[in-house]
Amino acid sequence: AIRITQHRNHDVTISEAVHQEVWSDSTASTLPAPRGRRGQNIGAFPLLSRMADYYRDTVFAHDELSQLVYELQRVLLSAGLSPEATRQVQAFSKAAQSAAAQGLSLYAACD
Repeated sequence: AIRITQHRNHDVTISEAVHQEVWSDSTASTLPAPRGRRGQNIGAFPLLSRMADYYRDTVFAHDELSQLVYELQRVLLSAGLSPEATRQVQAFSKAAQSAAAQGLSLYAACD
């Protein structure tokens, strides 16, 4: 699992299954749409693309969080997310919003 933390608050877990659903292609050339629909340019999700490698830790600085929330909302608006993926992405977005409001960064670490 990937644990997303903001200074010991709002821990969020992205399961391996949800990671596979949302980030199903780790080739760094594209970030697929949910459920493996390909073709969205990595430039459309520059922050989320950092998490394409399931085993790579990632930091989202405070000044990046509004863009991260925007990208997460775009993923949520995509048709076809499973209920569990929707729940985990919503929790990730909530943690990013909370961190932004508190002046914190987010850390995503493979667990």
